[in-house]
Amino acid sequence: YSTKEHQLQSKMQILQQTSGRIIQALEHLFQRLGKLVATYPFSVILATIFVSGLCCLGILNIRTESRGNKLWLAPDSNFNKRTDWLNENFKPNTRRNLYAFQAENILTPAALRSMYEVHKAVYNIDVNGQKFDDLCERVSIADIFQANKRRKRETNTSEEDDYVDDIWYGVYDEYEDYNETEIEFTGDRINFKKYSKKNTKTKDDEEAIDSLPVNIYCDLVNTLNSKCKESSILDIWRYKEDLINTATQQEIIDAVNLLERSPWFGFDKDYSRTLGGITRNSTGHIVAAKSELMVFILNFDDENVDISKGGGTEFVFVDETTLAWESKFIEIGLNSSTTTLNVMVDSPRSFSDISDETIFVDSKLMISGYIIMFIYTILMLGKIDFQEMRLYLTIAGLLCIAMGMGIAIGLSAALGYPYTPVNVILPFICLGIGIDDMFVLL
Repeated sequence: YSTKEHQLQSKMQILQQTSGRIIQALEHLFQRLGKLVATYPFSVILATIFVSGLCCLGILNIRTESRGNKLWLAPDSNFNKRTDWLNENFKPNTRRNLYAFQAENILTPAALRSMYEVHKAVYNIDVNGQKFDDLCERVSIADIFQANKRRKRETNTSEEDDYVDDIWYGVYDEYEDYNETEIEFTGDRINFKKYSKKNTKTKDDEEAIDSLPVNIYCDLVNTLNSKCKESSILDIWRYKEDLINTATQQEIIDAVNLLERSPWFGFDKDYSRTLGGITRNSTGHIVAAKSELMVFILNFDDENVDISKGGGTEFVFVDETTLAWESKFIEIGLNSSTTTLNVMVDSPRSFSDISDETIFVDSKLMISGYIIMFIYTILMLGKIDFQEMRLYLTIAGLLCIAMGMGIAIGLSAALGYPYTPVNVILPFICLGIGIDDMFVLL
């Protein structure tokens, strides 16, 4: 036991001697440095400014990294590997923006009119002369067998058959209130007969499609008109203001329950899938709902994207026009709620905006922090009088902090390291350490 204790004491003595020598060498070094500074103060100040300025030149080579997956995940992570593959082969160029409308019952004429007002406001968003029609993802109309429809026109004296050249004529016939035994068409409203569950695509249409040669079918599809890709129950009335404003409660209920194809696009569509909080009667039919989704799909130019303007939380970057449009889209949604209708917004920009506010430093708070520390340092280092106030000493200390930040950022940029959102905490760290060193040295 005495041998082990002796060995342990020997090791402790060696460590103490080594520590003492290191401390003695550092004290000797800083003593010589202090004498040098005291002997040649102006030369040291100029040399310090020169070296700081030289290091700050590295800022000219600064680059930013704002891609969220590159900042917060390892470069060889599975997510980054798969994301890189997707961006290379299937680069995304669409953005989904939506409103969620919530009310006691969304399937009412009043709620329908309110939703249309919001829809109209979205279509009036103007960014550098571009509106939703110019920025949207477009989709071709599905029904290609709507040309040359024959209709009967009644006149005061006779009936005659006319051919209609408009390819979309006859798509939207008219109806009034629907009941289980009869469908009447008395106005330019909804064609229940064509788009309801009681009458889907005919066998003749399917046979005609199958019999078309591939080249003719493709040419025909390429000539179809296109519309902006969006979704809401408003497309039942083809987004026509007069039809929406005159829709009745029964008409809304009938449309949601009976239609299985969109009168606006011609595609199959289940309108109940965008409704939430659905109430059904004993026969399973929808009689009320508490929410409805309104979706707008944007198409952005992926070749005109500046990823350096990201805040570090983005995974998909878009052009400035799209970001500006989404900003106005969010503003409309936040200002559209009423006492009876609540509007909630979901936009790809929302996550980035909220995250950036959390991560990025508020410049006003940073400036306020430096001013407070400036006043505190003056009070603590000297007295409150003109003779012993340490004003210039405090200014010199804060300048040293600024020079230290410049050196750190410049050297990092010169070595190729990117400037990231994490670097925004640097002013506060430098302020805390710098002020502490001032008090220690003085």
